[in-house]
Amino acid sequence: MRPIRLTVKGLHSFREKQTVDFSMICSGGVFGIFGPTGSGKSSLLDAMTLALYGKVERALNNTQGIMNHSENTLSVSLTFELGPQKNAARYTVERTFKRSSEHNVQTSVCRLLDSTGDPVVIADKKQEVDKYIESLLGLSIDDFTRAVVLPQGKFSEFLHLRGNERKKMLQRLFRLEKYGDQLLNNIKLKLREADHEKDRLAAEQHGMGDTSENAYKRVKEACNYWAERLKEYQHKKKKIEEEWEQTRQLWTWQQEKIDAENHLNYHLKKDDQIEEYKTFLAQSDMAAKVKPLADSLITNRDELEKWEKTLVAAQTNYEQSVQEYNSLSQEMEQLKEEKEQAMNVLHETEKSVEQAQKVKREKQEYRQQRDVARDDLNKIEQEIDKWNASLEKEESNVKKYKHAVEQFHAQYNHMYVSSEEKHRLIKAKEEKQHLRYLETNIDKRKEECKKRQSELEAEKTKLREAEEKCKKTEKNVQNRFNQVFNWYEEAAELNRWLEGLYSHVEKTLEAEREREKKRQLDEMAAVLSKSLKEGTSCPVCGSPSHPYPAEHFSEAAAASEDNQTHQKTLEYWLTVLQKTQFSTKEKMLELEQMSQHITSYLDKTDKVITNDNIDRTSPEREVDITEDSWQETLNHTLNKWKKEEETISKLSQLVNDDIDAYRKADEQKQRYNYQVEDLTVHYERLRQETAEEEANFQRELENWKMQFPSFTYDTLDAEYDKVRDREQQCETFKRRAEEGQRHIYQLEQQCEETKTVLQTKTVQHAECHTKYKQFSTLVKEKEGELERLLGQKDIQVLIDWMHTERSKWQNKEKEIAKRAERAEEATKKWENEKNIATHTCQDAKSRYELSLSKWLESKKKENHFFTNPEEVHAYILTENEYIDYRQQIDDHEKEKEKWRNLLENVSIKLNGRRVEEKDWQACEVKKKEINEEIDNIREKRGAALEQLNDLNNKRDRYQELEKQREKWADTAEKYQKLYQVFRGKNFIEFLAEEQLIQISQLASERLRDLTRGRYALEVDSNSGFVIRDDTNGGIRRPVSSLSGGETFLTSLALALSLSASIQLKGEYPLEFFFLDEGFGTLDQDLLETVISSLEKLQTHSLSVGIISHVPELQERIARKIEVIPAQPGGEGSRITVHGVQN
Repeated sequence: MRPIRLTVKGLHSFREKQTVDFSMICSGGVFGIFGPTGSGKSSLLDAMTLALYGKVERALNNTQGIMNHSENTLSVSLTFELGPQKNAARYTVERTFKRSSEHNVQTSVCRLLDSTGDPVVIADKKQEVDKYIESLLGLSIDDFTRAVVLPQGKFSEFLHLRGNERKKMLQRLFRLEKYGDQLLNNIKLKLREADHEKDRLAAEQHGMGDTSENAYKRVKEACNYWAERLKEYQHKKKKIEEEWEQTRQLWTWQQEKIDAENHLNYHLKKDDQIEEYKTFLAQSDMAAKVKPLADSLITNRDELEKWEKTLVAAQTNYEQSVQEYNSLSQEMEQLKEEKEQAMNVLHETEKSVEQAQKVKREKQEYRQQRDVARDDLNKIEQEIDKWNASLEKEESNVKKYKHAVEQFHAQYNHMYVSSEEKHRLIKAKEEKQHLRYLETNIDKRKEECKKRQSELEAEKTKLREAEEKCKKTEKNVQNRFNQVFNWYEEAAELNRWLEGLYSHVEKTLEAEREREKKRQLDEMAAVLSKSLKEGTSCPVCGSPSHPYPAEHFSEAAAASEDNQTHQKTLEYWLTVLQKTQFSTKEKMLELEQMSQHITSYLDKTDKVITNDNIDRTSPEREVDITEDSWQETLNHTLNKWKKEEETISKLSQLVNDDIDAYRKADEQKQRYNYQVEDLTVHYERLRQETAEEEANFQRELENWKMQFPSFTYDTLDAEYDKVRDREQQCETFKRRAEEGQRHIYQLEQQCEETKTVLQTKTVQHAECHTKYKQFSTLVKEKEGELERLLGQKDIQVLIDWMHTERSKWQNKEKEIAKRAERAEEATKKWENEKNIATHTCQDAKSRYELSLSKWLESKKKENHFFTNPEEVHAYILTENEYIDYRQQIDDHEKEKEKWRNLLENVSIKLNGRRVEEKDWQACEVKKKEINEEIDNIREKRGAALEQLNDLNNKRDRYQELEKQREKWADTAEKYQKLYQVFRGKNFIEFLAEEQLIQISQLASERLRDLTRGRYALEVDSNSGFVIRDDTNGGIRRPVSSLSGGETFLTSLALALSLSASIQLKGEYPLEFFFLDEGFGTLDQDLLETVISSLEKLQTHSLSVGIISHVPELQERIARKIEVIPAQPGGEGSRITVHGVQN
C-alpha cells in the first residue's frame, strides 16, 4: 500500500483544509515531519487511521474529543494505491463527521471510491466501507497501527520486557491464541466424535443378537420344513377347488331357474293393465286425426263473435265525434270577436309604457353620474385629510431625528478608544489564549490521569476478584473429579458382574436348546414308528424289520412347552443384559471422557481414570438363575442402575458447567492481568507527560507577566471585554448618526412632495363639486316627466299586465283549435274503423259456415263419438304420456319373452339335477378352511425366509461394522496422542519462541547495518535478548548495559522487524513506516548512521517518515513536511512541504 494524498480539516488543531501529497514526498526514501511540540505532527497519523478505519486509536472511545473546539464539522480523505506501480489500483476513502455534543461526533458522510479510472463509488455506508477497507488491506486497525507507526515511548518497551512478558506480547501481536485452547478444543471434539462412532458401531453390533453358524442352520431347517408342508396342502387345495366349482355351477343354475319363474309370473299378471294402455292410445290417435277440424271450427266461431261486437262499438263512437266537432266550430267564431276588442286597448297602453321607459333610462344615467361625482368628491376630501396629517408627522420626525443625531455625535466622542491601547490589549489577550489552551490541555491530562487511575484501581479489584473466583471454581472442579472417579468404580464393578451373569445365562440357554432339539428328534422318531409296518422298508435306515420301535410319551409335549417358555425367558434376559452392558460401558466411557476433560484443565489432579487403575478384585454379586426369585433380584439391580444412570447424566452437565466456569474465570483473570499491565504503563506515561506540561505552562505564564506588567492575568478578560464593548458602542453611535442624517434628508424630500400633492387635490375637489350639482338638477326634471306619463302606476306592473292579457287570449284560441283538431281526427278514425269491422264481419261469417259443414261431414264419414269440438282435446294424450304408454307396452312384451326363453334354457342345463343348500354351504366351508391353512403355512414360511434374509443381512452388516469400528478405534488412538501433545500452553510458547527467534534474526541484520557491524542481537535460553559485541571478540552482554543511543538503535531495529512481520498478514505490503520521536538521545555520528541506514530501506520499496523536533534532523533530511502550530483564537495548524519540485 502506498499513500498518495491525505486531506484533513477540523481534526485537533487543523481548522482549515490541509493537503499532504505523499506521492512526491515518499519517492525520496526518508522524509521528515517537523514542528514544535503540540503543533499537530502526530495528528497527521490520526487523520490517516481516521480516514481508513473511522477511528483514532489514542482518542477516548476512538472518536471522543478529536474535533477542533471551534469547528462543527470534521472531514478527512485518503487516496492510496495497491499493487505494482505500473498496474496499481487506486482508491479514495472519504469521511465527514459532525458534532453531536461537546466532545462527541457522529458520521455524516462515508464512502469509498475506485479512482483507478473515472471515480466509481464502491460503498457509501460506514459498515460497508470499514469491511471493504479491512478486506482490501488484510489488516485490522490494531495491525495497521502496529505495522505503520512506532509511537512515542514505545521504542525500548519490547526490548526490556522479561521473557514471559515478551512472549505474551508476541501472542497478542500475532494472535497465537488460536493455536492454544481453540486447537485443543478442536482435537477434543474430534476425539469425542471418534469415541462416539466407535461405541455406536459396537452398540449396533451388540443389538444384532445371535448371528452364529448354529443360528443360521436352525433357521435354514425351519424354512425347508414349511416349504414341504406348503406343497402338500396346495395339492389338497386343487382337489377341493374342482369339487367346489362343479357344485357352484349347479347351485347358480338352480337359483337362475327360480328367478326366471318368478319374473314370468309377474309379467303375466300385468296383461290386463297393458290392454287398457292400448285403448288409451287408440282414442288418442282418433282425437288427433279430427283435431284440425275441431280447432278450425272453434277459431272461426270465436272470431265472428269478436268482429260483431267491434262493429257496434265503432258505429256509436263515430256518431259522438261528429256532434263534438260541430259544437267547437261555433265556439271558435265567438272567441275571435272578443279578442279583437281586447287587442285595441292593449295597443294604446303599450305606446305610453314605451315613452315612460325611455324617460326612466335617461333618469337612471343622470343618477349614476351624480353618484360617481359624489364618491369622487368624498374620496378627494379623505385624501386631503390624509396628506395633511402625513405632512404634520413628517415635519415632527425631521425635528426629532436632528436632535438624536446631535446626541449620537456626543456619545461617540465620549466612548472612543485609541488604536495604541487597543493593539497592546489584543496582543496580551492572544498570548493569554495560548496559555489558556495549555492550561486546558493540562486539566484534560489531569482528568484523564484520574480516570486512568480509577480504571487501574477498578481493574486491580476485578483482578483480585477474578483470582478468588478462579481458586473457588478450581476447587469445585477438583471435587467433581472425585465424584466422577467414584462413579466410574461403581459402573466398572456393575459391568464385571453383568459380564459374568451374561455368560452364565448364555450357557444355560444353550443347554436348554440342546435338550429341546433332542426331544424333537425323539418325537419325530415316535411319529415315524407309528407309520411303520412289518415287512415295509424304513425310510430312514431301509430295514424291513422293526424290532425296537420308538415309543411316544404324552408328558413330552407338556415338557416341551415349559422348555420353550423357559428359553424365551432366558433369551429376553440375554437381550436385557446385553443392552445394560452396553449402557454401563457407555457410561464408563462418558465418565472417562469427563475425567480427561477435567485433567486437561487441572494439572494438580494426581488421578486419571483408565481401565488399568480400577480395582478388579472386588467380590462379584452372584445370582442363581435356578431360584424362583432370580428375576426379581435382577430387576431390582437393573432399576437401581437406571437411577444411577440419571445421576451420571446430570453429573456430566454439572462437570461441564464447573469446567466452563473455571475456564471463564481463568480467561477473565488473564484478561484482567493484561489490562492492569497495559493501564499501568499508560498511566505512568500520562502522569509524566502531565508534569512536563505543567512545568512548561508555569514558564510561559512568567514570561507573559514580564511582557505585560500593566495587565493582571485574571482580570485581563474583563478588561478586554470592556474595551471591545466600548468599540462596539462607538461603531454603533457612528453608524446610527450617519443613518440618522440620511433619514433626515429623505424626510425633508417627502415633505416637499406632500405639499405638491395637496395643491393638486384641492383643484380636483372644486371640479367634482360642480359636476355633482349639475347631475342632481337633471335627475329631478326626469322624475317630474315620469309622473305626468304614468301617474302613480309602476312601469313593470303595466308591462306584466299586458303580457298576461295577450297570453291569456292566445291560450284560449290555441286550446279551442286543438280540441277541434282532435274531434276531426276522431271522426275520421271511427269512420274507418266502422268500415273495416263491417267487411271483416262478413268474411268471418263465411269462414264459420264453411268450418261447420266440414265438421258435420267428418262425423258422418269417420263415425267418431265426439258430440262437439271441445271434447276432442280431452282425449288427446301429451307427447310424454303417449311415449310412456307405448314404452311400457313394448317393454312388457320383451320382458315376458326374455324370461320365458331363459326358463327353457336353464331347465335344459339342469336336466333334472339338484343341489341342497347344506351341501353347498359345506363345500364353501371346506374351501375356506384349506385356504386359511395354506395362508397360515405361507405366513410361517415367509417369516422363516424373512428371518433367514435378516440373518444374512445382519451377518454382512456385522462384518462391515467391524471394519468401521477398527478404523474409528485407530483414529481415536491418534487423536488421544495429539491431545496429550497439545495439552497446556507448550505449543503456543513454542510458536512464540520461534516467532521471537525469526524477529531477532531480522533485527540483528538491521542492527549490524545501523552500528557498522559492531552489534548483533540474539535470544538466550530464557527467551531474553542479549547483545553480541563482534568488535570485542563476540562477547555477549545484557541489553541493559547499552547506552541511550545504543538502546534507541537496537529498539529501532526490533521495531522495523516487528512491522515487517506484522505486514505479512496483509495482502499488499505497506510501503511506508513512521518513527515518532526517539532521536534526541543520539550523538551526531549515530544520527548520521541511522539516517543513512533508513535511506537504504528505499531499496526494499519502503519509505520512512521521521516525526521529530530535533534541529539536526531537520537540516539533514531534504524532503520534509513542516507543521506550523495554530494561532490562539485564529487560524489552525498549517502544512508546508520542502524539498519537493512541483
